[in-house]
Amino acid sequence: TDKAKSARRKGLAIRRSGFLFFAAIYDLACLIYIYLFIANTREGDGTQWMLATFWWLLQDGLFKPLALAAILGNVSSLALYFFPDIEREVEEKWCQAPLPKPA
Repeated sequence: TDKAKSARRKGLAIRRSGFLFFAAIYDLACLIYIYLFIANTREGDGTQWMLATFWWLLQDGLFKPLALAAILGNVSSLALYFFPDIEREVEEKWCQAPLPKPA
């Protein structure tokens, strides 16, 4: 019924808001811990620590996903080259009209 759906949506909204609130509190606590850690180190150590964190984030957030995408793209291209039946199956399943085959 509509009342049950409304109550369920309200409950989910409350749970979602609670999760986001506690996640924000956790993030804030982590930031405070990091800033206090940096404040209690020498300037050179703090700079090295920040650079190490930056490179780690750059590797995990950019380099590794790009490398994985390149590897998977090459593997899928090779699979389509060596097994053309896969391409036909994908076209039949996902394309509205099959693409014409080159002669």
